[in-house]
Amino acid sequence: MLAVIHDSVDYLVPSTEDDERFSRWSGQAFSAGVASSLSVPLQAHGETLGAMNLYSGHSNGFTETDKPLARMLAAQAAVCLLNGQIYDRAARLSEQLQIALQTRTTIGQAIGILMEREGLSADAAFANLKTVSQTSNVKLREVAQAMLDHHHSTIADSTSGRAALDAFPGKRRGPAGGRL
Repeated sequence: MLAVIHDSVDYLVPSTEDDERFSRWSGQAFSAGVASSLSVPLQAHGETLGAMNLYSGHSNGFTETDKPLARMLAAQAAVCLLNGQIYDRAARLSEQLQIALQTRTTIGQAIGILMEREGLSADAAFANLKTVSQTSNVKLREVAQAMLDHHHSTIADSTSGRAALDAFPGKRRGPAGGRL
């Protein structure tokens, strides 16, 4: 019952057959076999998160004495709901941070390629990437990834085997001091 969420108060409908406060809802509920209901807000930290609706197939299935128990159950359900929301936010934030770290590395590598190929400063290389991103309406990380993909495919096409490693600045050396 939406009124519970809006008003943040309990609503007891002893009989849906003759309820006048929520006549439209009560008529539909009665037709569906709901004879009475008790609705309480799901509240946590002063915020109404939703409503817990209890239904009975009997008129007067709930009374005023049922409200404290319903509120206690609703408080526990609200804590579970709030914990689920907090967990979901934390999971999304973690995912966003992982993407940000990957993006930072990708953009940094693309900047390095531009610096080496074009003789640009880091700021100028970043400005170049940003301009391409804005003029092509493509996310910066996608422009940087495309540049890396192109760079790697160029290396793979032009070299093979040990020569591929020689194409990288600061060639790696093996355990015996020889090139890998």
